[in-house]
Amino acid sequence: MNSIKYIFIGNLNTNKQVIEHPFNFDTIVVSECLKIFNRYIKYETYLYGERNKVKTRQGTLFYTILPSNTFYCILVDNNNLERDVFYLIDNLEKHMIYNKVDEKGELSAEGLNLFYKIYRK
Repeated sequence: MNSIKYIFIGNLNTNKQVIEHPFNFDTIVVSECLKIFNRYIKYETYLYGERNKVKTRQGTLFYTILPSNTFYCILVDNNNLERDVFYLIDNLEKHMIYNKVDEKGELSAEGLNLFYKIYRK
């Protein structure tokens, strides 16, 4: 899926960002993802698998929380199909990308390699 513009993955157990790609993306999109992530941090329970989307000037922002307490937020071109975005999220979840972190809670070298392998499919 070549039309992905931005991916943010956060861990709701540790309240930390796991990965952001590309780094230093448009600050409006980054702040929107962080705002949504920080809002979820405050919740005690989550609606797992609920598919959410927000239209922005830069594209469509899709986000969800899965049972691993992992928050996924992906910005794509407006012509992308929702099912393709959530298929990517399911693949990242299936490969437990959220567990491939170092002692700081950030994606490890192994996790980064796995991320790019899944992302580029």
